[in-house]
Amino acid sequence: GVGGVSVASYTLLSEVWPQKTKPIFIGILSIAFPIGIFSAGLINYNFSSWREGFLVGAIPILLALIGSAIIKESDKWLEEKKNNPYKENTFKTIFSDGHRKDIISSSLIYGTMLI
Repeated sequence: GVGGVSVASYTLLSEVWPQKTKPIFIGILSIAFPIGIFSAGLINYNFSSWREGFLVGAIPILLALIGSAIIKESDKWLEEKKNNPYKENTFKTIFSDGHRKDIISSSLIYGTMLI
């Protein structure tokens, strides 16, 4: 969702953005969410049918999908991945005997909040 894309955007772009202008970039990216809320209000105001507004709202999703296909992994991340001493499968590590009970109980507790 929006939260995942937001975190991924900050992470990916922080790795490749020049250090000198990174604070400006983070400021611009931080106001993207309120701009999106304002834009949703404008869309609601200008389109009488919810279906039309929903269709307009699909445009950012399409752009995100296109971007995810076009944007390559950062060189910094690829280098760190290559030099990673922990090459085990993440799911195997998370669900190992030492963590399995905590992961399952935490997932169940979190899942009940979604119901």
